Amino acid sequence: MDCNTSTPSVRCTFRVASGRYHRVSSICNIIVTAFGIAYLIALGLMLVGTYGLFGSPSGPLAGIFLFPLGMPCVFMLDSVSDNLKPWLAALAPGLNLAILWFICRMVSRSTT
Repeated sequence: MDCNTSTPSVRCTFRVASGRYHRVSSICNIIVTAFGIAYLIALGLMLVGTYGLFGSPSGPLAGIFLFPLGMPCVFMLDSVSDNLKPWLAALAPGLNLAILWFICRMVSRSTT
């Protein structure tokens, strides 16, 4: 089949756009890696701020950087007991990271 005809087909569209999908897959991997690094840094800052490691003062806002990274999932923690909220709030960005990784995996599979 010739892709230069005036009536475009699905096969020709995917063949022409495959270069764009490859770029989307690479950008997706960069975003997942950056989010994972930001999550590890925020988790480390929470541990340092909570336990006063390295001579830093401990304070109630130690996990503030984890809140925006786990934003959609953190709002669903209202019905959870107060003892579990800090632990689940610290794990919420990990759930978002898993969702991002899954989306990137689906994007990379659809391009091959």
